Amino acid sequence: PGAIDRPAPEVLARWPELLGRLRSEESGVWLELCQTLEITPVEEFARRLQSWGREFAAESLRRYGESLFEQASQFDLDRLPRTLEAFPAVVAEIAARIEPRP
Repeated sequence: PGAIDRPAPEVLARWPELLGRLRSEESGVWLELCQTLEITPVEEFARRLQSWGREFAAESLRRYGESLFEQASQFDLDRLPRTLEAFPAVVAEIAARIEPRP
């Protein structure tokens, strides 16, 4: 058992808004961060993800943001690129909860 997100139905109803935010980050900020690995922008990105994870009861997103922030703040340039590269999978996991496969 991992940390499966179990938001209340009224919170889950707002997940399309969260998904829109995440996809916007993925197509803009995230692409740049993967190329530059600049620590301060990565920390800011991680803080946003943590905040949204709390706001939308998306535990997996909050934890991902925590890991990313921790690695950036520790200048962990071994793990940080791999963690950043995992962001699309985090987005896909959230999308799968609100866009069921036929």
